[in-house]
Amino acid sequence: MTKVFKKAACDIMVGELVDLQSCPYLVGSPIARSEYAVVAHIERETPTTVVIGYEGIDHVGYPADRVLTVKPARIYLIPKTLTVCDTPDGEPVIGFVDPASGVAIVDANLSSCSHFQVEPQSYGISLEDVLALKELNEAAQAAAEAALDAMCAPLQEHLQVATGDFAGLYFSASQRRRDVLRTAMEYAVDQIERSKTDLVDSEEGEGRA
Repeated sequence: MTKVFKKAACDIMVGELVDLQSCPYLVGSPIARSEYAVVAHIERETPTTVVIGYEGIDHVGYPADRVLTVKPARIYLIPKTLTVCDTPDGEPVIGFVDPASGVAIVDANLSSCSHFQVEPQSYGISLEDVLALKELNEAAQAAAEAALDAMCAPLQEHLQVATGDFAGLYFSASQRRRDVLRTAMEYAVDQIERSKTDLVDSEEGEGRA
């Protein structure tokens, strides 16, 4: 049994993986039985029609409300509750709760007491899960930096400041930057938990790459 999202065509995004067995036009193609199709192009032709281009396959027009089966990104399948915690040097990071110890795990390669090296599998997570967490933390870091840039730019323009040198200094390694980063991470964790409520069981995708 696999977990999937059921999404209207109008909500599909570039980069998502669609099970072509849920596509009435491509369900009979050989590729539909072997792998998911990568969404490479989206065009909303009219309010009621969406064209989805699949990488290396075809462009297909759907009614906007046509429901398709989408493979979830790995971050939605990690079998742990995600949480925002702090590293020993005070930096916020997205980790997960270890039910056995009740401790928030920052580094899956360390024991819950942080004194011993362990394998992530000892927590019941895979190397894929560890990579998904790493990528989520990197995305949150990038989002926080983008938020700071977006906040400072109009102020610098209003104040007729030509460079962001002082802003970089002002927010570098400061509690202000950490607060923005923590907010971005808390939003990401809450969004993941909200989206996970839309996961449903499906047997259609078994065996696909």
